[in-house]
Amino acid sequence: MTIMWWRNAISQIIYCLRYVSTLDGRTAFEMSEAIVARRCLEDGPETYLEAIEAALTHGGKLDTIATPHSDAAIRSFVSALATELRRIHTWPLPPMVRLRLDQWEQLIGAAQPIGRIELRQLEVSKRLGFEFVETGTHQPRLLLHLENGMVVGLVASLNISDSGVAVFVSGNAGARPIAEEIHRITGLGQTDLTVFARSSARPWLAKDALQTQQRRLMPDLTSPSSGVERWSPGQLERHRVVIDDEGRFRTIDGGVLDTRMATASWRPNAELALFILDPHGNFYVSLRRVVSRVHHSTLSGGGPVAAAGELRVRDGHLLALTDHSGHYPPTRSSNQILIDELQRQGVTTTDVLVDFAATE
Repeated sequence: MTIMWWRNAISQIIYCLRYVSTLDGRTAFEMSEAIVARRCLEDGPETYLEAIEAALTHGGKLDTIATPHSDAAIRSFVSALATELRRIHTWPLPPMVRLRLDQWEQLIGAAQPIGRIELRQLEVSKRLGFEFVETGTHQPRLLLHLENGMVVGLVASLNISDSGVAVFVSGNAGARPIAEEIHRITGLGQTDLTVFARSSARPWLAKDALQTQQRRLMPDLTSPSSGVERWSPGQLERHRVVIDDEGRFRTIDGGVLDTRMATASWRPNAELALFILDPHGNFYVSLRRVVSRVHHSTLSGGGPVAAAGELRVRDGHLLALTDHSGHYPPTRSSNQILIDELQRQGVTTTDVLVDFAATE
């Protein structure tokens, strides 16, 4: 029996075509750009290109996921996608790539923080387009590989309302170059990032407390993800959003929701985030989708939902809604429940751009 090692990568590509009406050259170009930027499709361009080349030599069907397209159309599309990926080779590195937390000890070790971002965790996530991961009782963390080759670790407070995200770096990288790179990538203001002086004394933590924290950070590191992620209750709570008296979406720490840095869609400049509405009227939002790992069922814990889809929000104001979900196929009744709930909670939906695909 032949093991089709390429199947997972091809399935990820096909998954992204479920709500695409036309498979043309522009679509292939846009998806190639998303692959290079690791937007939704995070396995890297080399992996997807090798998978496409292997799949095209395979005589069987490629379309194992339901889409509006025939197998012949999908085969033609992935061939065009391969052409686009070859055209832009050598592939440029994206400004940031998220690394697995099980690499923390190897890359960061027991380094002391070189600075602190003076923002709350959710605001930092919004700026970076990546979300912190909480492991047990340890602080939420994020490990990033920057375009210039530096590796940066970020550690937030367990209290989601607290400001201050500690910045760690690998090796002997200087604090100033790291700070300049973070400023460039995130657009942080000059007062948003404090660089610590070269001293054993750190304003973020006393030396003894810092050593204690380092010991707590090292054990129980997150193992590589396998399949769709299931988040802890604490992690899910960080993704809950509420609607204030003015009908604006707010994060659970009181900040204003904004999806301009969201990467839940592979389409360029879509600014869409994933959302689910649970059966109790609570909204949960993820700025990112990672195909085969972070989906609507991640936000729901695999349980039932009243509605699911994507939304675009600027400064708390809802601008666009879709019902696009693979895990929770849309229905007209679920869409109506969604609109009714938004209006009940004070959101004006008259001018919201709606893209509903439900047919029954």
